[in-house]
Amino acid sequence: MEIIPNTELAYMAGYLDGDGCINFPNYENRYIGVRINITSGDKQVLDKFSSWFGNKVRKTGGGKNRQLYQWSADGDRAQSILACLLPFLVMKRELAGLALSFTFDPYKDTTEEEKKLRLACKERSHEINRRVTIGA
Repeated sequence: MEIIPNTELAYMAGYLDGDGCINFPNYENRYIGVRINITSGDKQVLDKFSSWFGNKVRKTGGGKNRQLYQWSADGDRAQSILACLLPFLVMKRELAGLALSFTFDPYKDTTEEEKKLRLACKERSHEINRRVTIGA
C-alpha cells in the first residue's frame, strides 16, 4: 500500500464514520470475519477509496433518480485499512478496534476461544451501531 497523506486518511475516516459500515459477517458458519462497506451516490469518493486501497466500486440499488455505488473490503485488507484510518475515526473507532483484535487464517478453522471472542465482538458491534444510529 502506498503512503497516503494524513489529510486524505482523515477525509476517508470521516466518510467511513458517516456513510460506512464495519461489520462482522459469518463466513460459511466457520468463522466471523471483518468487512468494511461504504455505499454512496457519489462514485468519485468511492473511486478514491478504490485507488488508495484497492477493490472495485460496484453499482448497487438506488431510487428512480439516483444510482448508488458500493465499495467494500474484507479480512486482512479490511484490517489494514482500519489500521490506517484508526487515528482519525471518531464514531467507529471502537468498532475498528474490535476488528483489529481478530487474527485471520483462511485455511484453518477458528478455535472455540476465537469464535467466542468474535461472537462477543459481533454482539458489541450491534450495540455500537444502534447507539450511533439512534444517538443514544
